[in-house]
Amino acid sequence: MQQLLISQYGAALQMLKNAIEVCPEELWTANDLSHAFWKIAYHALHFTNFYLSENEHSFSPWPLHEPGNHQLQQKEGRVYSHEELLQLLQQTEQSLKTKLSLQDMRASSGFEWLPMNKAELHLYNIRHLQHHVGQLVERLHYAGITGIRWVGRQELH
Repeated sequence: MQQLLISQYGAALQMLKNAIEVCPEELWTANDLSHAFWKIAYHALHFTNFYLSENEHSFSPWPLHEPGNHQLQQKEGRVYSHEELLQLLQQTEQSLKTKLSLQDMRASSGFEWLPMNKAELHLYNIRHLQHHVGQLVERLHYAGITGIRWVGRQELH
């Protein structure tokens, strides 16, 4: 089960990476839609890491995290650069195997507001990540940027 989850997390993260890499600066910070591109990308990465933790108390935010920046409703805050979010994405990929290999997939999610086991939590987390990747790809398409390919599975080393 862990290997399947690692592959699907890896695929979703690769698609997010592809979207971040091609996003032009004017779209990165544009606030003409509900949320800027960088904000959605950070929100997705923050919560991917959050739910990869054993529970809310064991979660350590990214060192560059600013309170509230992960919440889509908050408009203020430091804008993270492409490079910073790509670095966070790489750290997320690197920690996946370790974090997932230590978890019992039949155990409780560890998050009281999500009454499910760890296996379902990870499916939930991947769906959340891919939902936001879809939003970002749609924004890129709307701006005339195409070529973000679907990644079916991803082997992480």
